[in-house]
Amino acid sequence: MNLFNALKQLKSLQETFNKFKEELEKETVTYEDENFKIVSNLAGEILHLEIKNGECKTLEKELLKALKEVNRQTREKIKEKAQNSLMGSMGLF
Repeated sequence: MNLFNALKQLKSLQETFNKFKEELEKETVTYEDENFKIVSNLAGEILHLEIKNGECKTLEKELLKALKEVNRQTREKIKEKAQNSLMGSMGLF
Protein backbone atom coordinates (compact mmCIF):
# COMPACT_ATOMS: atom_id res chain seq x y z
CA MET A 1 0.00 0.00 0.00
CA ASN A 2 1.43 3.36 -0.91
CA LEU A 3 1.42 6.36 1.38
CA PHE A 4 -1.19 8.25 -0.66
CA ASN A 5 -3.74 5.41 -0.38
CA ALA A 6 -3.00 5.03 3.32
CA LEU A 7 -3.65 8.74 3.88
CA LYS A 8 -6.90 8.56 1.89
CA GLN A 9 -8.05 5.65 4.02
CA LEU A 10 -7.10 7.48 7.19
CA LYS A 11 -9.05 10.58 6.11
CA SER A 12 -12.10 8.47 5.28
CA LEU A 13 -11.86 6.68 8.61
CA GLN A 14 -11.52 9.99 10.44
CA GLU A 15 -14.63 11.39 8.69
CA THR A 16 -16.61 8.26 9.61
CA PHE A 17 -15.42 8.49 13.21
CA ASN A 18 -16.35 12.19 13.42
CA LYS A 19 -19.88 11.50 12.13
CA PHE A 20 -20.28 8.67 14.62
CA LYS A 21 -19.03 10.89 17.45
CA GLU A 22 -21.52 13.62 16.50
CA GLU A 23 -24.34 11.08 16.64
CA LEU A 24 -23.22 9.90 20.08
CA GLU A 25 -23.10 13.49 21.33
CA LYS A 26 -26.73 14.11 20.29
CA GLU A 27 -28.34 11.21 22.17
CA THR A 28 -28.72 11.29 25.94
CA VAL A 29 -29.43 8.94 28.81
CA THR A 30 -30.74 9.94 32.23
CA TYR A 31 -30.33 8.40 35.65
CA GLU A 32 -32.64 9.66 38.34
CA ASP A 33 -33.57 8.58 41.85
CA GLU A 34 -34.68 10.40 45.00
CA ASN A 35 -31.17 11.85 45.54
CA PHE A 36 -29.67 12.52 42.10
CA LYS A 37 -30.39 13.30 38.50
CA ILE A 38 -27.58 12.81 35.99
CA VAL A 39 -27.84 13.34 32.23
CA SER A 40 -25.08 12.09 29.95
CA ASN A 41 -24.72 11.79 26.21
CA LEU A 42 -23.65 8.54 24.56
CA ALA A 43 -20.14 9.97 24.10
CA GLY A 44 -19.80 9.79 27.88
CA GLU A 45 -20.03 13.51 28.61
CA ILE A 46 -21.92 14.50 31.74
CA LEU A 47 -24.35 17.21 30.60
CA HIS A 48 -26.31 17.76 33.80
CA LEU A 49 -25.91 16.83 37.43
CA GLU A 50 -28.47 17.62 40.08
CA ILE A 51 -28.23 16.78 43.76
CA LYS A 52 -31.78 16.93 45.06
CA ASN A 53 -30.76 18.01 48.57
CA GLY A 54 -31.04 21.81 48.41
CA GLU A 55 -28.09 22.33 50.75
CA CYS A 56 -25.60 20.87 48.26
CA LYS A 57 -25.70 23.37 45.36
CA THR A 58 -21.98 24.28 45.66
CA LEU A 59 -21.05 20.61 45.83
CA GLU A 60 -23.23 19.99 42.77
CA LYS A 61 -21.35 22.59 40.69
CA GLU A 62 -17.92 21.38 41.80
CA LEU A 63 -18.78 17.73 41.20
CA LEU A 64 -20.09 18.50 37.71
CA LYS A 65 -16.88 20.42 36.95
CA ALA A 66 -14.75 17.49 38.15
CA LEU A 67 -16.75 14.94 36.16
CA LYS A 68 -16.45 17.01 32.98
CA GLU A 69 -12.68 17.30 33.45
CA VAL A 70 -12.20 13.58 34.00
CA ASN A 71 -14.29 12.90 30.89
CA ARG A 72 -12.16 15.35 28.89
CA GLN A 73 -8.97 13.62 30.04
CA THR A 74 -10.46 10.23 29.21
CA ARG A 75 -11.40 11.33 25.67
CA GLU A 76 -7.89 12.72 25.10
CA LYS A 77 -6.25 9.44 26.16
CA ILE A 78 -8.64 7.41 24.00
CA LYS A 79 -7.90 9.70 21.05
CA GLU A 80 -4.14 9.30 21.52
CA LYS A 81 -4.39 5.51 21.79
CA ALA A 82 -6.67 5.29 18.75
CA GLN A 83 -4.35 7.44 16.65
CA ASN A 84 -1.28 5.44 17.68
CA SER A 85 -3.06 2.16 17.03
CA LEU A 86 -4.39 3.23 13.62
CA MET A 87 -1.08 4.68 12.49
CA GLY A 88 0.77 1.60 13.65
CA SER A 89 -1.62 -0.79 11.89
CA MET A 90 -1.22 1.17 8.65
CA GLY A 91 2.55 0.82 8.87
CA LEU A 92 3.07 4.55 9.34
CA PHE A 93 4.98 4.15 12.64
